[in-house]
Amino acid sequence: MSQRSKFTNLQDSLLILGINKHALDFDSIQQEYLPEYSSKQLQYRYKVLSKQRKYKVDSKRLAEILLRKEQDKKQLE
Repeated sequence: MSQRSKFTNLQDSLLILGINKHALDFDSIQQEYLPEYSSKQLQYRYKVLSKQRKYKVDSKRLAEILLRKEQDKKQLE
């Protein structure tokens, strides 16, 4: 039996941010924002969020996280 992955509010926000950038291209969203999940998992989560109408995105917090993510990538290079 597979273990269910729980999405955090931050991951939900990243998913919505990815959808705003890439439309419904879940492969691109998965590669750029949430590599720990499959594109099928992201697609299912989006369907759940759509039903819940849970679209609150804290843009300031997301901007900080994305900046940190970019800085981490640069340090690895």
